[in-house]
Amino acid sequence: MLFDIWKTGPADPDAWPVVVRSANADWIEFPVGAVAFLAGVYGRTIHVPGMPGDFPGESPRVLGLSDRID
Repeated sequence: MLFDIWKTGPADPDAWPVVVRSANADWIEFPVGAVAFLAGVYGRTIHVPGMPGDFPGESPRVLGLSDRID
């Protein structure tokens, strides 16, 4: 399982990088904000070690809390 969070520094929140904790407890820092990180992962321009090679698949979807998955 991977966890992603922000590194809360420097003082400007817009400059906070995303850090990801991998299943083996390594921390990987990405010098981009949350939106750029997600866009890069879904656009396959950012590779996160430990994620499946076929992630996010050919037709990724972002679902809201109220969306049903049948």
